[in-house]
Amino acid sequence: MTEENELKVLIASDLHMNDIIGANHIQRLVSISKEEEPDMILLPGDIIDDNITPYIEQGLSDVMLQLRAPYGVYAVPGNHDYYGGHLLQLRAELEEINIPLLMDETIMTKNGIMIVGREDFTNTERLTIEELMADVPPEYPVIMLDHQPREISEAAEHGVDLIVSGHTHRGQVFPANIITGLLFENDWGHLQIGEFHSFTTSGFGFWGPAVRFGTRAEVMIVNITFSEE
Repeated sequence: MTEENELKVLIASDLHMNDIIGANHIQRLVSISKEEEPDMILLPGDIIDDNITPYIEQGLSDVMLQLRAPYGVYAVPGNHDYYGGHLLQLRAELEEINIPLLMDETIMTKNGIMIVGREDFTNTERLTIEELMADVPPEYPVIMLDHQPREISEAAEHGVDLIVSGHTHRGQVFPANIITGLLFENDWGHLQIGEFHSFTTSGFGFWGPAVRFGTRAEVMIVNITFSEE
């Protein structure tokens, strides 16, 4: 843990980098991050919007490189990262700037937190939460990244302490938020089950038309306090 046994986490999902969402928009995320000074940054999916070409042509790795935090920046793929067949290329681009794109993988941070990153629901052969958690030592705090908030209760049941998701955009345009509220256990915001916590963000970008109505793009800041137990 940090010296104060606390951790400040910045969560930015659904960047959807494309021809419209480019360097200027991502630079705003960098500016927010520098202002907030988080200990850790989590990017739970939909990094690009189907096609990696705009990411390459606009040199967006140079902007993403500015996202830095003492205990690391971690990402998982979302459904749009699979579309177009550019997932492995995206992973390589991110790893070059020290942002691991975790795909059914676990990594321990230097402050002793297990980061578990899931493949997206798009991959029908992804591991179950139970399988992912089987080899995670129970004495360590566990933060899971899962793009779609589909298996919240399962995460709580299998020893995950905190799960972060995106995908829903909180409907993006009212009244679609009513639909996402029916489809997902936690379509937006914070849900607590016992000592387990779920955070789902409406996302920093948008999908399709550059329009939001009744929802807002956002960056989530979560302040975690660890018990001494």
